[in-house]
Amino acid sequence: MAKSPMRRPSAEENLAVEQYPRLNERFYASDPPGYFQERLNLLMLSAGKKADLDALLVDGVHFGSLRAHIDVSAATEFDEQAHQAFVSAEAEVLLHHASEALLRLYFAHADNAPCPWLECAKLTSFAQFKEQVVQLRDSRTSQEQVARVFLGGTPAVPDEQWTRSAATVGRFLRVVAGRVLGDAHLYNAAKHGFAVLARPVGLSVTNDVTGSTISGSGQGVSFLEKQGGDGGPMWHTTTRWLSAEQTLLLVSLVIAQMRSLWDVARHRYLGAAIEGVHVVSAEALDAAVAPVPGHIITRMSASLDYYSVPESKQNSSSASQLTGA
Repeated sequence: MAKSPMRRPSAEENLAVEQYPRLNERFYASDPPGYFQERLNLLMLSAGKKADLDALLVDGVHFGSLRAHIDVSAATEFDEQAHQAFVSAEAEVLLHHASEALLRLYFAHADNAPCPWLECAKLTSFAQFKEQVVQLRDSRTSQEQVARVFLGGTPAVPDEQWTRSAATVGRFLRVVAGRVLGDAHLYNAAKHGFAVLARPVGLSVTNDVTGSTISGSGQGVSFLEKQGGDGGPMWHTTTRWLSAEQTLLLVSLVIAQMRSLWDVARHRYLGAAIEGVHVVSAEALDAAVAPVPGHIITRMSASLDYYSVPESKQNSSSASQLTGA
């Protein structure tokens, strides 16, 4: 009787390491930062040159057998608001997508793995990824790992400028990790069926005792999310005030650091020449996270309405649970 082949316990069992150089050549032939830069450029065109783009589309734009065409003769104020909503929502989606890609690439390269492409592919569990992002956000970033991934290594005698640059990149990673975690529900709502409402929103809160008022207004994005509480999870309507300009600044910093990571990795794994690295400056990072004028309030949540549970039903539920036990 022929023996059945032994079942491999994991996909990594007995994986031939001799193929890693070939996989690395294929992996680093791609250009992830270039992809996100192209998306940023297109969004910047839409945000800053809408009239010029509209003029192109009035004449019609062809791609193969397809043609895009618009009629601006019936443009309304609502159309302009819809465009501003598009820019704000798309900026947030782009930031989250680029940030998650950067963090996954960072985790894949942080420990000097022989085949980072494989490390990226192995991280399929979102729970595991989220755990790593939480740890990155809440702990002091390893200067050795930051230097290996973004700066090309640690010099024998680090000078003050190098030390400051490494610290800034570490802080930048924590900022990006915090944004990925903090706006995860917004991103998921936009990604899955675009279940978000983007529009200008104003809010004013007044203290009846002192008469002082806190107000905020600007472009907001509203979505539904579940939040925990003493009484269990509840659905909430959450409005997040955003600055598209500030968001796109942060996107540009994410792309710049992704470019540094990629150039350093191509040098390490392929021996490619490296002329220098992009290092986010403390001033640029401060500008990307500074409070936005008019955005004193950045987030507001209100629970949806729920039916109250009659006391008789609560007692009945308790009794049935006791009976079942």
